[in-house]
Amino acid sequence: MSLTALTVFLASGLAGGAEALAMRAEGWTPVSVAALAGSPDNGVRRADPNGYLKAEGDFDGDGREDSARLMQSGDELRYGLVVELSSRCRAPMLLADGPRSDHPRIGVDEVPRGEYVTACSRGHGRASDCTIRSLRVEHVGIELFTFEASTTYFAWNGREFVEAAISD
Repeated sequence: MSLTALTVFLASGLAGGAEALAMRAEGWTPVSVAALAGSPDNGVRRADPNGYLKAEGDFDGDGREDSARLMQSGDELRYGLVVELSSRCRAPMLLADGPRSDHPRIGVDEVPRGEYVTACSRGHGRASDCTIRSLRVEHVGIELFTFEASTTYFAWNGREFVEAAISD
């Protein structure tokens, strides 16, 4: 499964509207390591203190710790990457979601600050679709990955999270 198959939303830092209300209404809950115990990547998951289900860091540069985690919808049909910035005015943001059947293969981690070359700038995908050739992570970024290989980074640009495929 490629992350390009995910339905991805760029969530505005001032968001909170429909996506946040939908998350609360549907009763989204964190995915637990125990729920994924029988998955093929369970051994790798156990190597991380959060089971690659949660990432923490100062994503927006305000000096306070924020969190990103994999969650499942109340009907248990979808999973989502949900980010909560510590700023009181920020509601939870849904950065990506997909079918529940994919979440055993998906992980979340922190990305250190730096400049990252995107997959398309290395010749992956169509050149005409390559709108971001590199992604600058000013603070701590968020990595959404599959254990097979694909990786997408999310970085805060001061207003919203910007998404870039780093590998496919």
